[in-house]
Amino acid sequence: MSAIMEKLEAHKIVDRLPERATWDDLMHEIYVREVIEKGLDDSKAGRTKEVKEVRARFARVCEAHGGLPDPTHSTDCQVPSIGPKSTGI
Repeated sequence: MSAIMEKLEAHKIVDRLPERATWDDLMHEIYVREVIEKGLDDSKAGRTKEVKEVRARFARVCEAHGGLPDPTHSTDCQVPSIGPKSTGI
């Protein structure tokens, strides 16, 4: 369940956006803030995972989707290239 957002905090988010920001930009900022707040709440409540466990899980997910774990970014999958796609021309 989402926490109640105070109007002042909402105004601060809007005020930090560039002049030509879109609605999508605003929604992204709100989403990022909400995810960070939920993560901090989880951390304070002890709902965390060991880094080793998370890396192992992402490796299994990558393998299941045909990708290989990227050794430089353990949470990214690198899908092996199978060559250029045919354009049909």
